[in-house]
Amino acid sequence: MIRQFLKKTHSNINFCFHDGVITRKKYINRIRSAFYTLLLTLFVILNFNGISKAEPNYVLSSGTPSSNYYSVGIALSTLLKLKHSPQNNILLTVKQTKGARDNLISLLEGKSDIAFVDANTLYSAIMNRPPFHKYKSSIPRLKTIAALWPDIAHFILHERQVKTHNINDFRNLVGESVSFDEKTTASAYASRSLFRHSGIYFEQLFKILNFDTHKSARAFMDERIAGLSLVTHERNRIIEKVFNNREVQATFVGVNDVQIKQITKTSSPVWEPYYINPNTYPNQETGINTVAQKNFLIVRDDFSEKAAYHISRTFFENLTFIQALHKAAHKIDRNSSTTENIIPLHQGTALYLEESTPCSGLFCLFN
Repeated sequence: MIRQFLKKTHSNINFCFHDGVITRKKYINRIRSAFYTLLLTLFVILNFNGISKAEPNYVLSSGTPSSNYYSVGIALSTLLKLKHSPQNNILLTVKQTKGARDNLISLLEGKSDIAFVDANTLYSAIMNRPPFHKYKSSIPRLKTIAALWPDIAHFILHERQVKTHNINDFRNLVGESVSFDEKTTASAYASRSLFRHSGIYFEQLFKILNFDTHKSARAFMDERIAGLSLVTHERNRIIEKVFNNREVQATFVGVNDVQIKQITKTSSPVWEPYYINPNTYPNQETGINTVAQKNFLIVRDDFSEKAAYHISRTFFENLTFIQALHKAAHKIDRNSSTTENIIPLHQGTALYLEESTPCSGLFCLFN
C-alpha cells in the first residue's frame, strides 16, 4: 500500500494546474512540507522507541540548529533509525556545535565520532595552521565518509556600488560595514580566506559585523550594511529573499579569471570555479562566475568499517529522502566521493562504493 501511494503521489506531481489553483512548484513544495512533517514525527517517535543503550551510538558533530549541517545530520540520523535492525544497529546522536572548526576539533579530540566539515577548514588542518597545529599527529588519521554539496561564494552589493562587477568592488566600501555570517561559521572563515587570497585586506577597508545569515539579510535590505559575503549552497532561501525585493537593488559581483587563478593557486585544492546560472535567484538576469568549495562527512581511521559501510549505504541510497528536506542536498553527487576528496576514503566507504550498485529514489527506504 505504501509503495502504491508513493507511486501515485509521484505521478501526480507531473500535473500542472493553472488559474490560481495550484502550480507544479507549489504542489512539490506542499509534498516537501508534508514530508518534513513526517520526518519530524518519525524522529520524535523513534527517539522513544526503546532502542537498547548497549547498541553502537556514534556522536555526529553538526552545527547550529539553523545550519545546513544540522538539518542534513538530523535527516541522516532519522534514516539510520528507520533502517535499524539487529544486523544494522548503527545509530547517530546529532550534536549541536558552533560550526565546521568546532566539529573538526571535536573529532580530533575524540569528543565526537563523525563530523561535517568544509574543504577550507579541512585544508587548514592539513597545512597545520592554527588552531589545528596542536593536532598535527592526528590529522593523517582523518578519512572521508562522503563528499557532500558545494558551498558557493555569493558576493552581494547594491547596484549603485558596482563598477568592475567583480570582488574588487568591495574595495570601495571604505568605512562601511559588511557581514560574512556569524564569526565561527564555515561561511565566515571561507569569506575571510577568499578576500585574503584576492589581495583584499578587508580589516583595513571595512568593518566586519558578525551577524547570522537572517540578520545579515535584514541589515542589507535596510541598508544598515553595505555588502554581504555568504558562502553557502545554491538557491539559499535567505539570498532569494534579498533578491526578491526589487527595492533593495541587490546584485552579485563575481570573480574574474585572474582572481580565480590567484584563489585556486594559493588555496588548492579547496576552491574551484563555479557558474551561477541566470535566474537562479529572483531578478538575476545575468550569470555570475564565482568559486565553490565542497563539504565533507569525515571520521578517524579507527571508525568501525561496518559502521562506515552502513552509514555510506544509508546516505547514498536515500538521497531523495534528504533532498526532499534541504536544497543543499540536491547537489550531492555519489561520484564526487570517489574523485573529489581532500583526504582518503575510509575503508568501509571505499568497500561500499566499489561493490554496490547505486540505488536512488524513495523506494530505497524500503530496501
